[in-house]
Amino acid sequence: MVLKRRQNNGNQNFSIVRLRLVARTLALLLCALLLLGILGCRHSSDIRETQPYFHKLYMDTLQRFDQAHPGFGLDVLFTAQKAHHPKAYALFASAEVLRFRATGDPKALDNALRAARWLVENSDLDEDGEVGWGFPFPWDAGGDGSVNPAHTEYTIDTAVVIQALLDVYDVGQQANLNTDLSELLVTAVRAAETFTKGRYDEDGSGIVFWYSTALEDSYHVINVSAMMVAVLQRLSHYDVRESELFAQLADRGIQYVLAHALEKDGIPYWLYYGDKWPATLQENRPNDLQHEAYIVQSLLDYKRYGGKFEDLINPPKLLASLQRFVGPDKIYELPLGYPYSESLRSASKDWARLWGLDTPYMLLDSWRRG
Repeated sequence: MVLKRRQNNGNQNFSIVRLRLVARTLALLLCALLLLGILGCRHSSDIRETQPYFHKLYMDTLQRFDQAHPGFGLDVLFTAQKAHHPKAYALFASAEVLRFRATGDPKALDNALRAARWLVENSDLDEDGEVGWGFPFPWDAGGDGSVNPAHTEYTIDTAVVIQALLDVYDVGQQANLNTDLSELLVTAVRAAETFTKGRYDEDGSGIVFWYSTALEDSYHVINVSAMMVAVLQRLSHYDVRESELFAQLADRGIQYVLAHALEKDGIPYWLYYGDKWPATLQENRPNDLQHEAYIVQSLLDYKRYGGKFEDLINPPKLLASLQRFVGPDKIYELPLGYPYSESLRSASKDWARLWGLDTPYMLLDSWRRG
């Protein structure tokens, strides 16, 4: 599987990254959603008919993982050696939580717990005293010449891991496991605190979280900030001493996201950057499907968990914003109907990547199930 990772160079082109492990993990997550019967299955009979196929597809994909270390694999662009990828562990854990909910298979819960515990045990891989997760290799995240060392804490990766830890914690509590899961919640809280301690900017509309903990990455990437806002709102519902602060920051963060929404025919959409971007950037363009879906998911999660400004969020309009990526014959990487410059006109005709499909399916299913 070939995925593309964003490089924020002068024309915001994409470079190719063959993230084999993460691609496989996303495939597993997508299969988990298919297992729940979300693709056109409106009736229980439809779900019963499609589940055997999706169950086999899921289990075949599951067998491709290292069962002891499901996030261990290869990223061939940055290194010829296998490494542990925290985001892959997180997606694997969330996928297995979905399978447990769909099938009740205790092995799924065991797998999710194993992946979550790896994340807890490896929550400070750069040994800087702060909890968070990133890449196992150096990366120039902003394309501005400032290279972050391996295991720099990235906001989006950390938010995905927090989601996974809470997914596993919640389902474990519901299953009345005879084991202490408090370390999952404690680690999630500590990871959130890494970013609530000044890793954001303020303006008249609200706050926006940086791309990473590095000051050089203090760019205003709307989808990244939105994802952190959503997990803060979710965390505010747990019995933790930071809950009030998390709720306050989530409210201010969602105000920034809403203030930076644009509209076309009454349907909202967002550009990739807000008010601050790399000096090398020549053009700020609409989000691709994955990053637009991150924003939609975050707004829906904020509303689901009772944010102060929940009444400002219109789920049908948000879900309609993803329809802009759907053409008569395919799902597109970039939204239709935008006046793209010459440099982006070709890219606007590309098919959506697998990476861009998992989040839309996930949020559609989670919103359908309430």
